[in-house]
Amino acid sequence: MTVLEERFGIPAAYQRIAARLMQLVLAGIAGYGLVSGQFGLVVNGTLPLLITFLPAVLRRDYGLPMNAGLTLWVTAAVFLHTLGMVGLYDAFGWYDQLTHVLSGSVVAGCGYAVTRALELHSDDVEFPEEFVYVYMFVFVLAFGVLWEIMEFSTEVGARVFGGRAYLAIHGVRDIALDFASNGVGAVVVALVVREVRTRFPAALAREMDE
Repeated sequence: MTVLEERFGIPAAYQRIAARLMQLVLAGIAGYGLVSGQFGLVVNGTLPLLITFLPAVLRRDYGLPMNAGLTLWVTAAVFLHTLGMVGLYDAFGWYDQLTHVLSGSVVAGCGYAVTRALELHSDDVEFPEEFVYVYMFVFVLAFGVLWEIMEFSTEVGARVFGGRAYLAIHGVRDIALDFASNGVGAVVVALVVREVRTRFPAALAREMDE
């Protein structure tokens, strides 16, 4: 049983179905781009689709705990980003912040998973709870810096070699909003982790052991 199932009553089967539906939409976007000759759609559909299979690969090859709830979380983040790339970013100014909050939460979750895995696999490692929360926040900010560098590099490359920059920086205000949104995602995850650790320790243990 996942935390989503125990806390909100959402069966794991429904979580898997939702993830599969989003994967089908991503595959459809990539397929349409291939048929219509739109390379941007192929990239924006294929890369996120591949990312959605990463939890299954990590579970199969490395034995990491990746259940239906975690898979849905990752899939939703890349799915919403893809929808933004095909038009929602331009249509709604707030949509970029929404995806950054969700992406920031995924990155924070990855950072927490690293600390939790170290604690579970070594009797000599135990992180203070306050350190874990600060670490998650710093982890997200560091990833945000790398993301902004990648956006800048993509934009420079497009100007030098020609073509469209599929990732681009839209000014200092945009960068500040991105970092703020990432931070919100990290805070949300920290609050959820705190609740799970205090109110649902059995569910957390099962998620890490499954």
